[in-house]
Amino acid sequence: MKILHIHQDYPDGRPFPNTKAVYNLIQASQQKDAGTLHFVLSINRTSNPFKVSFSTFKQGVSIVYWALPLPFLYAPTLYLWSWLISKKLARCGFSAIHAHKMTSEGVFAYFLSRSWHVPFLISVRGGSDLHNLGRLFDCKRLFQKIYQKAAFVFWVSPWAKKRVEEKLDVERDKNNARFANICQIDPEFKELPEHRAEYLTALSFHQYKRKGILPLIEAIAELKQAGTEIKLNICGSGDEQVEKTIRSLIDELGLTEQVKLLGQVSHQQILDLMKQSKGFLLPAENETFGMAYIEALSCGCPILYHQNTGVDGFFEQVQPGVKVAKQTIDEIFVALRQLEKHYAQYQNNVKRLMKEGYLREFTADFAANHYLTHLKQVV
Repeated sequence: MKILHIHQDYPDGRPFPNTKAVYNLIQASQQKDAGTLHFVLSINRTSNPFKVSFSTFKQGVSIVYWALPLPFLYAPTLYLWSWLISKKLARCGFSAIHAHKMTSEGVFAYFLSRSWHVPFLISVRGGSDLHNLGRLFDCKRLFQKIYQKAAFVFWVSPWAKKRVEEKLDVERDKNNARFANICQIDPEFKELPEHRAEYLTALSFHQYKRKGILPLIEAIAELKQAGTEIKLNICGSGDEQVEKTIRSLIDELGLTEQVKLLGQVSHQQILDLMKQSKGFLLPAENETFGMAYIEALSCGCPILYHQNTGVDGFFEQVQPGVKVAKQTIDEIFVALRQLEKHYAQYQNNVKRLMKEGYLREFTADFAANHYLTHLKQVV
């Protein structure tokens, strides 16, 4: 069995933004089943036709293709590139195709599937897929076909299912399942310090607006005025101007004793801090998945997060913290007050997640077994 993975953010050696989510899945699957071969088509879009290129790397081929994500141009351009790729890779003998987003990679997979007469699977990632569904109105019928004809649908963003189906005017009850990204965590329950005094957050400063750090700090100030003081440690680095803005706000609100900037710390140091922290506060919107939330839970930290993004939808039975509907000061204030008031309950919920094995879903072993089971059903 030979699987073609199509992914736009794959680490292929080119200087494009990338993530290791799909790489980790392939590595875990190969370790679990050496008989299944995984070949990667790494696609990177450019708006400059002179930067188009094709190269090979260890796990497959990488293409920089020209396309403009505009109505009436996007689909025909991707159809042309799919035709060229189908000729280039015709002799590879793939058993199935997995597109790791529906509205970009999925277009390639749909056309290649028709050319090669093999099944295709798709993953749905709420942020990017919903964005494309909104702006590419002319592609609705094409996206409907992709969603309906996919042999299996993996929901990396389970919260997005209802919204995707509303936009497409279709429903799908069979051959789909939620599918978590692999996180480097120890899912087993372990005794951690009971009494923790300080909360924690972490971000790159250039993402400060999306992460909601300023309204979080202002909500802490509002909470202080209402009679409840909490302490927050901020791990982060990057844009010096943003750091100055954050420091100025802390000084202006009189929170220098409550909110501390720890600067840049290593990933291991963040995990160590999580094990000593009362909770992890990150009201980030448009979060692709949010591994930091899972890492925090594995360290015994209740979380504050944004609904309809990131890990929302994975913990419907046991609420591991509080979530906000908007990144407003009032919303975050109410959420913080609720977290403080019912902290013992949320802490016990996180312990339950750990004790009852809920976090195993986010490990490499579980993900590989889950993935290969559905893959073999399709092929």
